[in-house]
Amino acid sequence: MLKYIKDLKATEKIDMIFLISQREIKPKKDGGEYLFLKLSDKTGSLNAQIWDNVIKYVDWPKKGDYCRIKGATRLYKGIIQVTINEITAVGKSEVNPEDYLPEQKFNSDELFLKLREITNFINDPHLKSLVEEFLKDPKLTANLKLVPAASKNHHAYPSGLLVHIISLMNACMQISNVYPELNKDILLTGAFLHDIGKTEELTYDSGFTYTDTGELIGHIAIGMRILEEKIAKITDFPAGLKTQLVHIVLSHHGNLEFGSPVLPKTKEALALHFLDNLDAKLASYKQSMETVSANTNWSGWMSDRKFFKT
Repeated sequence: MLKYIKDLKATEKIDMIFLISQREIKPKKDGGEYLFLKLSDKTGSLNAQIWDNVIKYVDWPKKGDYCRIKGATRLYKGIIQVTINEITAVGKSEVNPEDYLPEQKFNSDELFLKLREITNFINDPHLKSLVEEFLKDPKLTANLKLVPAASKNHHAYPSGLLVHIISLMNACMQISNVYPELNKDILLTGAFLHDIGKTEELTYDSGFTYTDTGELIGHIAIGMRILEEKIAKITDFPAGLKTQLVHIVLSHHGNLEFGSPVLPKTKEALALHFLDNLDAKLASYKQSMETVSANTNWSGWMSDRKFFKT
C-alpha cells in the first residue's frame, strides 16, 4: 500500500518515493554545507536534509526529479522533517504523476461558474466586454482552471489561481460597499486581471513549475501583454480606462522591490494591492498550519516569523 506524507509520524524509518519540489545547498552553523530538499506528494510536502558528502549532490537531484529516499523522520520545532541516509533516482515511467500533483481541493468547473457569477456584477459595458474576451479564450481558461496562484507560497494547488481571484473579487465587492468612493467596476476588473499572466507563467511538469517565459519575463509583464491583446479586440475602448487597468496590473505588488515597476497611485490600485496581499498572506497562514504537528501551536518560518495557531 502506497504511503503518503500525511501518513508520516515522527521518529520512523522511511523508504518512499518523493517528488523534489525544491533544492538548495545551505551552510551549516558549524561550517561546511548540507543539501536541503523539499519533498512532495499529493498530500503535502516536508523538509529533508543530507548532511554529509554534499559535493556528490552539486548537480543532482534537480527540482522536478522523482527520488527514492531512505532515512528517518524527526520532529524539529513541532514539524516533521526527514534526515536522508540514501537517495536514488526514479524514472518518470515508474511513477503515477497523479500521486505527486497536489490534491484537487475544489471542482474547477464549479469555481469557473462562480467566477462568471461575480463578473456579472461588473456594469461598465467596456469592462464587461473585456472580461468576456478573457473568458471565451479556451486556452487561457483551461490554464486558469489548472494552475496554482504560486508554486509554493500561497494557493499552491490545482485551481489555486482561480480560488485566489474569486476570493479577491469577493473582497473587492465588500470593500466597495464600505468605501463607496472606490470604483467597483474597475476594482473587480483589476482583481480579475491582476495575476492573469500566471496562466502562462506557471505550468505542470513533474509538479508545478515556471515556464521559460515565466522565468524570463514574469507574470506582470505577461499579464500586460495579454491585457493589451484583449483590449485591442474591443472597439473604442476608452484610453483612460485602459491606463487605469494597466496601472493596476503593474502596481499590484505594491513595492518596487517586490517586482512592481510602479507604486499604486490610484485609490483602486491601492485597495487592490492591500486586499491581494491580505488574501495571499491568510492563504499562506492556512497552508502552513495544515502541516503543523498536533504537538505545537506554532507554524514553521514564514514571512520572517512564526505564526501562532488560533
